[in-house]
Amino acid sequence: MKFAKLHDRRCYQLIRFCFSPDSDYRTVVKALKEIKKRITEAPGSAMTIMETLTPLLYRVSQLIYNKSHVPHIVEFSRTDEYSLGAVAHEVLKVFIPMVERFRYSLIFK
Repeated sequence: MKFAKLHDRRCYQLIRFCFSPDSDYRTVVKALKEIKKRITEAPGSAMTIMETLTPLLYRVSQLIYNKSHVPHIVEFSRTDEYSLGAVAHEVLKVFIPMVERFRYSLIFK
């Protein structure tokens, strides 16, 4: 069975939560869990859907650098707590322009 044949609107919404830059970390993780649960419990569901969909979802999900992580990274760069200030500053220098380009491409596409 193919994912599109399930036609589960909630799964579509959860996928949008996963790749949205406006979703916080907790929302993304909960969405990933719910997608897995909904697909495995769907009638006539095949595990091949999950084998294909799981890596794809983890790649598009914003788990490593998320909007809920930014305040903590900024705090580390300001206070140099645990001597992570330089690393936090580098992370901000690298990722903020990437996020801005991504948002720009979404807006003006």
